[in-house]
Amino acid sequence: MIKNRLIILLLFFSALVSNASTEAPDDILTAAYLSASAGDTLTAAVMLENASYPENYSFLINAAYMLFEWNLYDNALKLYDQAVVISDSGTDAVLGLAWSNFYLGNNCEAWRGFREVLNDFPGNISAEQGIDMCFTDSPRTSLTTYGGWVNYSNDFYRNSACGLTTDAVVDIGAGNSLRFVYRKTNFSVKTPDELGYAEDDSTNSMEQVEKWLSWKCVLPCGSLSFTGGVIENDSRWNENSSILSLRLQIRNFGLNTSQSCYSDGTYNQYDIYWIYIPSESLDTKITISLHDAHNAALVSGRLGASYYLADWTFSAFAGGGRGYRTVFLETPSISNTPQETRALAGLGVNRELFGYGSAFVSAEYQYLQDSGGEIWNYEEGEYVDRGEVDGNMYSISFGINLEL
Repeated sequence: MIKNRLIILLLFFSALVSNASTEAPDDILTAAYLSASAGDTLTAAVMLENASYPENYSFLINAAYMLFEWNLYDNALKLYDQAVVISDSGTDAVLGLAWSNFYLGNNCEAWRGFREVLNDFPGNISAEQGIDMCFTDSPRTSLTTYGGWVNYSNDFYRNSACGLTTDAVVDIGAGNSLRFVYRKTNFSVKTPDELGYAEDDSTNSMEQVEKWLSWKCVLPCGSLSFTGGVIENDSRWNENSSILSLRLQIRNFGLNTSQSCYSDGTYNQYDIYWIYIPSESLDTKITISLHDAHNAALVSGRLGASYYLADWTFSAFAGGGRGYRTVFLETPSISNTPQETRALAGLGVNRELFGYGSAFVSAEYQYLQDSGGEIWNYEEGEYVDRGEVDGNMYSISFGINLEL
């Protein structure tokens, strides 16, 4: 939007030499400008909004512009909206309305406004800039590498793990991007002999490899993405799996659907989430998940929040309920163990690296419950019952992200 303070100065000087009534539109604009210049934008805004000139296009445009300059986008939007109506979608009014919507986070309405201006006036610089900015949330080409360490307390099979993840995002234009994630994790595990089920020469380690590929398309009104993953390991206890996920987000609401296929069956997960942004420095995300596991419906919920302070971002989340073979698309990762996630919580800190990326560290806790079941006893040649086992998982991750 082209900012023209000259217009306001001309209004000010014309008011000084005018013999018009103090209720004239120009006088109100001048008085509001002087009040704002003295630091009292609240009084200035009240002056403009209380003025009764619903059919005066010039007043509405100038008053809305002043409110916009003072970052009172909600107030500016109302006056720009009136100007659009009485001008039959005048270009300046539509453009001002679009920019107000953009800074209020209403990218869908903003994009439509910019497109409307470009349809009538191709090459309009302000509208073209607006279109570009509506896509600033598109993933940029980046490379992220991070390591992680996990400890399992009272787990039936696993003792600890450490792994390395490479996460590459490639911007292919027009709001589209491709993402590839490769993760290799080495687990310290209990052997069948330690568990008392067999005497063999199995090692006390397990290697697991995950490969994920996703496509994402970001639009002004939301985004659409498809993700596929495969998990392979060399353990007789943790079988391989494949995952397919679809995510749709419209405005601040989203839906994830994921399907995980294992040798013992197929599991579905449905996530509904809502992102609330109360200010530029804080946002929250509420997620409700429904898991279809062995024809049983399990429900869980999670609340996350991020606080932005200069180059730092502080995040936290907590959740509870019942989830089985849970898929976390943000990571992305999957809990591919025969356990239910009953509770989880985490903290994270992210530091921007002078526009080149960021460094981060995070910690997470999960309370897990294994309902037990039958397991094959190689010595007896028959199945035996395994009792219920409760466990805890603690993890720490740290890494660096570079934007290319």
